[in-house]
Amino acid sequence: MLESHEPTGQSDAESQPVDYRSWYFNRRIPQIRYVLALTILLYCLFAAIDLFYADGDIRTQAVLLHGVVLPVVLLVMLGMTLNKKVHRAFRPLLMFFPVLAVSVNLYLYLDPELFILYKTELYFIIIWTFALSGLLLKDALFSGLISILLILAASLLQDLAPISQTLHYLAISTAFTFGLITAYLTERLGEQIYIQHSTLKRAATTDNLTSLWNRYKIESLLDTELARAERYQTALSVIMIDIDHFKRVNDEYGHLTGDQLLRDFAALLLESFRSVDHIGRFGGEEFLIVMPSTDLNSAYLAANNCMKSINAASLIPRVAVTASFGVTAYHHGETKYRLLQRVDETLYTSKRNGRNQITIGE
Repeated sequence: MLESHEPTGQSDAESQPVDYRSWYFNRRIPQIRYVLALTILLYCLFAAIDLFYADGDIRTQAVLLHGVVLPVVLLVMLGMTLNKKVHRAFRPLLMFFPVLAVSVNLYLYLDPELFILYKTELYFIIIWTFALSGLLLKDALFSGLISILLILAASLLQDLAPISQTLHYLAISTAFTFGLITAYLTERLGEQIYIQHSTLKRAATTDNLTSLWNRYKIESLLDTELARAERYQTALSVIMIDIDHFKRVNDEYGHLTGDQLLRDFAALLLESFRSVDHIGRFGGEEFLIVMPSTDLNSAYLAANNCMKSINAASLIPRVAVTASFGVTAYHHGETKYRLLQRVDETLYTSKRNGRNQITIGE
């Protein structure tokens, strides 16, 4: 199964991987709505034909099943497409409907004379399952094969003329083959679109060098956490980190070494903070950590542990790499820009006071 990706080690409810099955299904929901609506109209037309042309013995049942039961099931399914909370239950129902429709047809028209007249609906149901329903290929295949087995079992009970029997089996095979090919090609196209979508989404939110969130995304996550902290009156802290003398590393060891330092530094940050914390490259050699449900003292302890890890690591052989930290907590009611301004000021206090230290902003 295809999956989308997010920066390693980071958690974000809005950016959690969406599996291909869910993405594909949600993408086809508008098509499914139109198909369900048109299928309701089609079965109402079937009911009208039953009303005017069916024999009296089955007319009432045919009108009831074609004009009420199947349209009501389809109408319920149509309503379920409007509510994401029931999409999980909707998919099995969508798989079940073709089997139900085939069963209704066979129940009504199992008599040989009627079977010949109404078997066309069976071919439509097979094509509907694969080409129109919006089901994934394996789901359509499961549902379609059950329907075909029912049709074949019923066909064996019919005393069809050789030519009618041959054309009947040819029609089933044709509907199955063309439906299967259509479903396969549609899904392959969907996979290509999904991969492109995931790649573009990752490029739009992830820093290409460090694989952390980029500035746009980390600020977006900060907006989300600020709104949550304000709504529930919970604590929120942020940490700004700057690699000390990074320009000197680039000048003395080259930009490739500087790039590798940024990657290794990012990996160390991911190891130092919790999975619920959001870590992003804010710009150049600066990094921002957003810590939900974290007070100032806890944020300071986390920053201190991170600083110890940096000092203990050998990020560049025979070169001491250090970092300066600014830590502050959110004041309820303040803007994001004021919060970022305050944490930036605490960071530069650490820089002015000699680097490789932590400054706490009240």
